[in-house]
This record gives sequence, C-alpha cells and structure tokens, in this order.
Amino acid sequence: YGRMPPRSGRAIVVLYDEKPVAVGGVYLDGTRFVFYGDGMEYLRKHKKTLVASAKIAAELAKQVGGHVHSVADPKVEGSGKLLEHLGFRHLTGDMYELRRAA
Repeated sequence: YGRMPPRSGRAIVVLYDEKPVAVGGVYLDGTRFVFYGDGMEYLRKHKKTLVASAKIAAELAKQVGGHVHSVADPKVEGSGKLLEHLGFRHLTGDMYELRRAA
C-alpha cells in the first residue's frame, strides 16, 4: 500500500487508525476481469468488516460489464465460501466466476 497499483481498476481500501490495512476490488487483466483481496489476515479478526468490505468490492466487480474471475486462496480457510456468498459460482479447482447480470 502507499504506491501506485500495477494496473488500473476499481477498489475499496479498509483503513484502521487512518492507515490502510486491506484492499479489494477488480481489475482488467488482458481479456478478463479479476477480483482480488489483500490484507485478509488482518480482516479475519474483524469478520463483520471483512464481509462488509468484500460486499462493497463485489458490487464494484458487478459494475465492470463482464465476467469476473477469482481464485479462492487455499491458505485462507473459507475463502471459497466467501466468494460463493458474494455471488461467485465455483468453476473448477480454486477458480470462481461472477457472471454479469443479463
């Protein structure tokens, strides 16, 4: 945090004591949109904030006008379940997809 992202996109930043502790959002990677989150280890201690910020980031993802992909982190217990709660559907392995509303 505190530097320009490697790509442009839409994101939400979670602050604690005016310092960024987590970020999540969506960016275009070639021909597909990617949903991401970083700082979840901090937010796992604050589940309501984690879910609320993930919902906001998912709303940003729904606005991009295309299918959005995400990978459930196998090191983060419940990451697949959270993606499903946000509206993503399981594709294969750790890959999930959020389909654009018709």
